[in-house]
Amino acid sequence: MRSQQYSEAIRRRRQRLEAEGEPEVRDLYAALLEALGEESEAERQRQLAIRHHPEDARLLVELARFYERTSRPDKNQRARVLY
Repeated sequence: MRSQQYSEAIRRRRQRLEAEGEPEVRDLYAALLEALGEESEAERQRQLAIRHHPEDARLLVELARFYERTSRPDKNQRARVLY
């Protein structure tokens, strides 16, 4: 990811995510998608992480921070609800 080879990083993360489904892997996958401007898919991945791991409060914070960075007109409201 640091070398900006996002497509290759996404391919590798997608494979690992399908195999394991760890919240950290899904979080990284969402970050890669966001870096490529795929906001709706990044949002979906973050929401899936929360759905599969509702006990992990860190995921709620990550989704709130994601909303703060998006271009959505309701981004502040969505972030506030999660915080």
